[in-house]
Formats: sequence, C-alpha cells, structure tokens
Amino acid sequence: MIYTTCRYAPVELFAGFQEEVRRLDPSPLNFDCADGCAHQNLCGFAKAVIEEVKAKQITRLVLTDCCDSTRRIYDVLKADPQLEFIYLLPLPHKKGEAEIRLLASSLQDLVQAYEAFSGRTFDPDATLAAYRRQKEKPPVLPEQDYICLTGAHGGQQLVRQIEKTFGQVPIVNQTCTGTRWLNGEEQGDFYVWYAQALLNQPLPCMRMWYHSPR
Repeated sequence: MIYTTCRYAPVELFAGFQEEVRRLDPSPLNFDCADGCAHQNLCGFAKAVIEEVKAKQITRLVLTDCCDSTRRIYDVLKADPQLEFIYLLPLPHKKGEAEIRLLASSLQDLVQAYEAFSGRTFDPDATLAAYRRQKEKPPVLPEQDYICLTGAHGGQQLVRQIEKTFGQVPIVNQTCTGTRWLNGEEQGDFYVWYAQALLNQPLPCMRMWYHSPR
C-alpha cells in the first residue's frame, strides 16, 4: 500500500506496479509524536500527517512539494527507519510547456526509483487503464442547493460534522482532500500528456499560479 497526501500525486502511475494507493485523511487526537520529532510551529496538517504515518505504521509514502510544510514532512520522515520508501515529487506551480516537461521528467524519475526499490517492472498499459477508469467518472454537482466546502484540506471528519449540522443538504468537497479527476487527452509521449493532465485538473490547488477556476 502506497499513501499520498495530495490530489496531484500520480495515483495512476502506481497501477503500473500493481500497487494500491490511498490518500491520507489524518485526524489525530493529539500531536504528541509530531511535536517530539518536528518543530512545534509546523502547520497542523503537516503534524497530522506525521502523527498518522507513525500511528498506522505506514511504510510507503509519496509526497508532492506543493508547500514548504510538505517538504518538512519529508525531512522528518525520511530519517525514520519505519519508512521503507518515501519520495518527494517536485510539483510545478504553473502549467506551461516547460513546467509540463519538468513534471514529466520527475515522473520518469519516480518510476525508476520505484522500480529500483520494488524490483518490479513498470507496466504503462496498466497505468493507462487506471487513467481511463477514473476518467469515466467525472464529478457531478447536485441539482439542488448544496454546501460547497473549499480551502485546503477538509477531511471526512469535517464532512461528517457538516452533515450532522445541516442534515440532508448535499455536500461537495472541493478541498485538496476532495474530488480528484483527470481529463487530459492521450496524445504524444505518455509522461508528457500525463503530466499535463495532472497539472490541468479542473479545480486547481489554491497554491497553483492559475487558481482563478476556483
């Protein structure tokens, strides 16, 4: 099992290794462990990730350097012998041609790193199949009035609390923890168009340069 923390993580890529991927949704009761191995001024989500990794004894983690706090998560956990595989994927904050090619090269590096770690050979056809499966299920907004949850991370604990408060009103989670959907065209070099699909998600991260669609 490989865990991720970001909607820009290349989930489909690991289908090429027959690996299951799960996004972390941390909601720890305290930061006892994180405060002991990281600075107390680290943001709450970063400390929650560290706490969750330690509590669940997670051994494989792929991070994206979308913010400085995530880079600090990597610094802390890469020194932990519990992690047998931890990788920090560089994530451009723009989506121009240069940034797409930069991410494409980084994705190739990630594949090579996981091949070396796992001893498995990457199967691009399995990745392509996983990409097509997720593409068949675009997010659909409710026809009636709904509550839209926006911002950074809004996990299931928060969603359940909103449901408890507002009853039958539908909730659309458009935070980093919410819906993820890629819709790029399959043309040209695999890594290039896949990188483009990752960077051109319909609802960009608020840390991206092109955040106006939000």
